[in-house]
Amino acid sequence: MTTRADVVRSAYQRFNEQDFEGVLELFDADVEWPDAVNDSVLYGTNAVRAYWARHFEVAVPTEILGEVVEIGDAVVAVAYRQVYERAGGTFGPPAVVVHRFSFRGERIARMEITALDDTPDYVVERFRRRAGRDGAGGDPA
Repeated sequence: MTTRADVVRSAYQRFNEQDFEGVLELFDADVEWPDAVNDSVLYGTNAVRAYWARHFEVAVPTEILGEVVEIGDAVVAVAYRQVYERAGGTFGPPAVVVHRFSFRGERIARMEITALDDTPDYVVERFRRRAGRDGAGGDPA
């Protein structure tokens, strides 16, 4: 039997492989996803797909998954994140992130960033500048 923690682990693996369609298969069609750079929330798999596409034009993140635990009706995951520019260098300092996933049935319905190491303002500004006129892009989580 596949647990919700297994679904989250699979989502991280697919994300690191840049298998966006594979990740989106694990999401509810009306998923709520944070846009941490613009301090807003995206709604629906199409919005998340476009967000990731813009983001990966700028930089490629790698999330090394640590602990994944089910707490009540949610799954909490801790990951070590390192982001690399398309040109090869690192895009800001590495960070430890904590994500909280809520489910609707067997699918991920919402992800929240519940804790995040301080991300320097210059990293946020670099994502905004490189992602284009509309300021979209940035952190995939």
